[in-house]
Amino acid sequence: MVYRNSVILYSLSCFLVLRCAAYSDPDLNRNFEELITSRGFKCEIHEITTTDGYILGYYRIVNPATISKPELRKRPVLLHHGLLSSGVDFIINSPGGDYDPSILDETFNGVDVDGQEKFIKHTVNSSQTKEVGNNLGFVLANLGYDVWLGNSRGTTYSKKHTHYDVKDKRFWKFSTDEMIKYDIPAGIDYILHATGRESLAYVGHSQVAQFVEIKGLFHLIAKIPGILEFGKHMKGQLLPRSSIIETIGKTVCVSPLKFVCTDLIFLVCGFDRLQMNVTREPVYTAHDPSGTSWRNVYHYGQMVKAKKWQMFDYGFFENELHYGTPHPPEYPLAAIRSNYIALIYGENDLIATPKNVASIKSHLTVPLLDDYLVPYSKWNHIDFLWGLEAGKHVYARTIQNIKLFDSHK
Repeated sequence: MVYRNSVILYSLSCFLVLRCAAYSDPDLNRNFEELITSRGFKCEIHEITTTDGYILGYYRIVNPATISKPELRKRPVLLHHGLLSSGVDFIINSPGGDYDPSILDETFNGVDVDGQEKFIKHTVNSSQTKEVGNNLGFVLANLGYDVWLGNSRGTTYSKKHTHYDVKDKRFWKFSTDEMIKYDIPAGIDYILHATGRESLAYVGHSQVAQFVEIKGLFHLIAKIPGILEFGKHMKGQLLPRSSIIETIGKTVCVSPLKFVCTDLIFLVCGFDRLQMNVTREPVYTAHDPSGTSWRNVYHYGQMVKAKKWQMFDYGFFENELHYGTPHPPEYPLAAIRSNYIALIYGENDLIATPKNVASIKSHLTVPLLDDYLVPYSKWNHIDFLWGLEAGKHVYARTIQNIKLFDSHK
């Protein structure tokens, strides 16, 4: 019986490997930099040190036309990822997105607004160029924006520190609080200094949702008795990018068992088979998950339980030391004064649910630049990055909002 089972497992593994050999996607084995340069853009890698010692890897997409004609370069745009993700997710949705020198020539020289509007409309809606519109980083770079792809501490591209090694548990003693306090400000200050600009556009996905409500797999896990107490005692990193996950992606995700990969994503993010490009799943799993700290996920668990967008809860006595109060303070969303906030969300998103978005809006005291529910009932959390029609449903709107921001600044 043991021999027979071994033969079955061996046959299955051989079958999966053969299926993998038949799979061909030039992006599969490309790293972050190669994904950018393969499209004809230039890539710059910047290391940004935060005030608490973390060294963040930022990737800059440079449109070659702006090198010889820097006056064509528009304002900086920082694209920032969510939990367990990285900046690379803004450029791996689909093939294509190549540098097009005609976009910033004399016809599209940054003055002909009508010409650029036609390009945007054609790019994100035409079936011939749909791939271009589905990679936000490349679309913006083609339009002349100075695109920067950020990476939070602990992700694949930000695993350096001035004092701690990643094997040191002190390296992983952070949550979203430190990303808000140190990472984002360091990235913005660095970009503004490097470009000589006074402002930039920031586009963020996930990791900003207020957890008044959460559905799907995370909701079920949160219901397990003692799960939060278990998470409290976990240390170090969680779900880093690994060769094991990458191998599974290159085998299982292109085999007859590929539905397993798809359904795991749907359990977390929401079901939407029509928008999932299953042929690209091996590319996605080659880069995701990108890792974070156990403490960061535990922090999310705290917010789910408390139903508040609050800072990390250290416990009664430590909270007194950190905050001067026995309970962690909530983030003061009412203190936000910007009039250039756009919220784009999906009805089928199990993480940033419409109820969560409504809660955020209820705390804001400023008018929104845009309040947009994607007009597609099945639009889920990951469709914003990997949806087959992300260009049509989300990126066209995103570009319009950036242009509105441009017109006021």
